[in-house]
Amino acid sequence: QINTTSVGGGHFAACPPKLAETCMWGGGPVGGIVLDPFWGSGTTAAAAKSLSRRYIGIEINPEYCTLAKQRIGGDEH
Repeated sequence: QINTTSVGGGHFAACPPKLAETCMWGGGPVGGIVLDPFWGSGTTAAAAKSLSRRYIGIEINPEYCTLAKQRIGGDEH
């Protein structure tokens, strides 16, 4: 069971980090690349970073890009 979470910053539909982590544990190796086509607040990128994976995020909303960059601590990994 995975509970919903709030990340703040004005993003209203954030993915629970545990959901992203669960998919990464079963879906790819350490050092692999995770693609998130709906980057939003950067939850998937943050989870990838914490699990030693690289990530690519795609987001149309510049405000969400800024939020995600602040959340994950930079532009790229």
